[in-house]
Amino acid sequence: MKRFLTYSAAVASLSLFLTGCSGNNDKKTSDAHAQTQQQHSKEASTSKDIKINKEKLSDQAHENMKKEVLDWADKRAKQKGLAVSNRYFGAGEISSGDWYAMTPKGELQVSNQGSPGPKAFDRHNLVGVVMYKSKNGTTGFDSKAKSLTNIESYQNVADLNQPVTKYLFADDGNVYEYIFKPNEKVTLSSGFAPKDHNDKDPNLKPDHAFSLSEDESADETMQRIVKQYGMQSK
Repeated sequence: MKRFLTYSAAVASLSLFLTGCSGNNDKKTSDAHAQTQQQHSKEASTSKDIKINKEKLSDQAHENMKKEVLDWADKRAKQKGLAVSNRYFGAGEISSGDWYAMTPKGELQVSNQGSPGPKAFDRHNLVGVVMYKSKNGTTGFDSKAKSLTNIESYQNVADLNQPVTKYLFADDGNVYEYIFKPNEKVTLSSGFAPKDHNDKDPNLKPDHAFSLSEDESADETMQRIVKQYGMQSK
């Protein structure tokens, strides 16, 4: 009788142990499945967000796109009594890696040096421009800004006592902007940071975060671009 009770207790303990292992395995399987589902969901969401595949754009299509944005910017700047330039970004010798901006939708690649490359970013900039009050009275496209460097910044062409606005036309079909106030330092690299600054430091963060542009004419231009080049880039 004693042996029977001991044997029964052992069987019960083994059963509880196996049930526990099974539960743990089921939980691990469930967690792994959930992580896979989340990853697939993120990838699907990212895929749906991208309206224009930058990597599949021809050089000519990209140049046409830049011209369309600059034509909009030239006209818009003249309406507002401002100057505009496509010298919205420059890193100089600060870093050889890729630079990005922070947006409400996540990181947006603005330069591609292959480190870490486009695949490391969910979104990518297509065209960028900067608008400012010219210190020389220029309105519209400012040819004097062509040779600006990150060191001299905009001080040679802009009245820095007035706001400076950077616009980013991204492949997700959105236009992002940041308005630098007169008391904020603004250079060609302002608003951006390098990804993988070096092998030891963590990724640097941009000093400012872009927001969705409230300029309806900019958004209208972006939607025309999506309609024209979105199909070509698939």
